[in-house]
Amino acid sequence: MKSMSEESKISIKGQITIPKVFREKLGLKPGDKVIFESIPQGILLRKKEELNITKVLNEVSGIWKEHPLFKDKTTKEIIKMMRGPDDETSQT
Repeated sequence: MKSMSEESKISIKGQITIPKVFREKLGLKPGDKVIFESIPQGILLRKKEELNITKVLNEVSGIWKEHPLFKDKTTKEIIKMMRGPDDETSQT
């Protein structure tokens, strides 16, 4: 892997500008968070991936819909299957 290097100056407030080539490489946009990690070779900078519950739900929403157990069932029927019988129902 070819090594890349850029230079940046630390401001009076301790801030640095991440060079454009690295912002693009990491997909960094204004407002994104980054993680600084100490490693033997120096400091590793990486983008912090935020958990986006909507994104996660969209990715997993269709996983079970083609499964033979759930294919032709409504959401209510699937929930009932997963919960099992009610205590009152199982006593009668």
